[in-house]
Amino acid sequence: MVAMDCCALNEIGYQDDLKTYLLSKLEFPAERIRQVSTARHNS
Repeated sequence: MVAMDCCALNEIGYQDDLKTYLLSKLEFPAERIRQVSTARHNS
């Protein structure tokens, strides 16, 4: 998971519980996008 102290969500001012929830929901899609992008650029 992304460290909360370096997150753009801090700049928006979201509460920690909301940041934790959002990051947990976005972690898998973001990682999958990174994997697909890497595969396309390395082929």
